[in-house]
Amino acid sequence: MIFSRRYALTSGFYPTAYGKTGKATWKSHSYGHASGLLKVQGVDWDGKPNFNRTYPIRGSQVWYQHANLKQAERNFTQQINEESNVVLNLAKGAVMSSATGIPLSGRMLFDKRFKNAINPDDSPVSKVFHGLFEEYRAKSSLYTRQYQRELVSGLNKISLDDVKIERLANQRTIDVRAEAHRSRAAFEEQGSPEEAPGKSIGATQPMDAFIKIGNKIVGVDVTQELGISGAEQSRSRHHSLTEGALMDEAEYQKSTDTDIKTKMKDYYNNAIQSQWNPAIVNIRTLTQETTGKKYPTAAEMRNPTGGMHGRVKKTASLPVDTAANDSRIVSQELGFHHRRAIVSHLFHWIGNWSATSAGSYDTFTLEHKPKHRTAAAFLRNYAASNKSRAFEFKNVRDTDVHVFDGPALFNLARMQGYYTDRTVNQFVGDTTATQLVAQGFGGRGRKAVVNGSNLAINGRGRPRVVMDMFIPPLEHKHTNEILERLAEGVTDNVANKFHEETQNDRLKGKSPHMFSNYLKGYGKQLAKQLGTVDPNYTFWASPFYGTEFVGDTRKNR
Repeated sequence: MIFSRRYALTSGFYPTAYGKTGKATWKSHSYGHASGLLKVQGVDWDGKPNFNRTYPIRGSQVWYQHANLKQAERNFTQQINEESNVVLNLAKGAVMSSATGIPLSGRMLFDKRFKNAINPDDSPVSKVFHGLFEEYRAKSSLYTRQYQRELVSGLNKISLDDVKIERLANQRTIDVRAEAHRSRAAFEEQGSPEEAPGKSIGATQPMDAFIKIGNKIVGVDVTQELGISGAEQSRSRHHSLTEGALMDEAEYQKSTDTDIKTKMKDYYNNAIQSQWNPAIVNIRTLTQETTGKKYPTAAEMRNPTGGMHGRVKKTASLPVDTAANDSRIVSQELGFHHRRAIVSHLFHWIGNWSATSAGSYDTFTLEHKPKHRTAAAFLRNYAASNKSRAFEFKNVRDTDVHVFDGPALFNLARMQGYYTDRTVNQFVGDTTATQLVAQGFGGRGRKAVVNGSNLAINGRGRPRVVMDMFIPPLEHKHTNEILERLAEGVTDNVANKFHEETQNDRLKGKSPHMFSNYLKGYGKQLAKQLGTVDPNYTFWASPFYGTEFVGDTRKNR
């Protein structure tokens, strides 16, 4: 009876950094014939620079590049201090410190509990880090696919005494939601029960997901960002949280679900009455003057000054930054980031009028640990035909605010009769795995394409196993099911030979070097645009590769 051990070739990148005097070194980790989860340290942006993010790499045997993150963090801290010394007119070499004299470093620099804390949105050095992280996320899929092709090419050159390798045209596909934002971390988007009733207007980003309430399809915006401000949590304005965080961490820890919902209702109604609706009145008045119409459409409201905008692709959508700096739209007495948050939210809402006119949910995360908790607010607007209040927001009611355990989309959908046969863990597993496929391998239309190794391993003229590529950092049943579809594995001797060759530096590829060089150049470009010095650390796309044991074809194995 022919059987095979099954392996998947794993490869990809994770974001990290090393100091100006440091260098990257290759390390390996082996779980033997088992599959394990290796946790590596990298960098992240979650409202502020983070030099202590853990990334999982799954495999039986893994090689990865590693560097001293502590040194990178020290170099970053030094650069922040040098910037602050100039701004605050401090002595050269002075360091930011707390009221008690504790030197601030890393994330402490942005901890609002400290008097001298820095707002990450106001620091050019911090903005460079943020820009580098966003560029890493935007380009990682491209370089991952290139890296995989290089590894496959190297694997094709391996010669084995008892195994013949020939090329096959092999491809696997899995359904993904093409409308999901590929570079974002909101896995819930892949679980959208419905699709948009119409396209977003102009340059407006679409809503993240959609559900049906009665006979109306409404939008749902989801995010992994936190709406609570604290030492390890975001202070950024995002989505509908235009006034900043809902509350600080200390208040949150003392609050019941009822307290949080009351806070949300008051927060939103204050924003609606003092900021959102006055701005919408201004937008409506300006649009009426531009168009000569008493009742402008949503498309016209999205472009209140008229004309075409955009450097590359011209659209009839007024850019958010332009609108935020227009005193006819929003009060210039507010700070720029506040103005931008308001305009961004309003334009996003108006620009998705086909999905928001009947009301839509905006959601955010309350905490990730020790358990995942989320919140949702149902926001409603007056009709475009309303004589005096067109497009303005209605007050939020008690029934419009919710607090959930688990993902907001899952809970909101369950309220409307979706996912009745699926647990929250199954939902998280399904959507996360699908999102990983979409991010790692790209897509054609509504299909995520997994470009396989195109290798058949033949023993004595009989095909034994086919190898595809997949990067599965999760430990749940559905991920393994996807692996069964996407990865056919390789035989033990091919896996062992692959490890031998990688140890001899034969299969590293060119794309890791190209990716990191690209990020270096991009960092210098950002620094020049923002008027600051080049980063004195190296923001780095760290490559990894290896094999993962995914099963055995014998019964009960």
